[in-house]
Amino acid sequence: MNTMTEAELKIANILWDEPGISAMGLCARCEDLYGWKRSTTYTLLKRMRDKELVRLDEKGLTILVARDTYYREKTDEMIGTAYRGSLPMFMNAFMKGRKLTPEEAEELRELIDSYTEAK
Repeated sequence: MNTMTEAELKIANILWDEPGISAMGLCARCEDLYGWKRSTTYTLLKRMRDKELVRLDEKGLTILVARDTYYREKTDEMIGTAYRGSLPMFMNAFMKGRKLTPEEAEELRELIDSYTEAK
C-alpha cells in the first residue's frame, strides 16, 4: 500500500468527504482549511496521482483507496512493527489509563465474539 504524508492525508480526507470535488474546489478548500496556495495543493495532487492514490477525470477527483481500507492497513502495519503483530499487546498499550463504561465493554465483547474463530 502506498502510504500518505500528513499533507496528502489532509487532501485524502477532503476527497473521502467530498467525492467528485473539482481540482479548483479542492484548492479552495485547502486554502480555507490550511492556508495552502494553489501550487501546494497541485503539487500534492501530482504526488498522489504518481502514487496511484487519486484520479482526475471529467467527473472530478476520485480517491482510489477507501478510507477504512487505508486505515486498516496502516493499523496492521503499526501493530506488526510496534507490537510484533500482537493485537493483545496493542490493546493493552492502547487501554492504559482508560476505563470502559459497561456498555462499551459489552460492545467490545460482542465485537470480539463476532471475530472469534470457531473451535
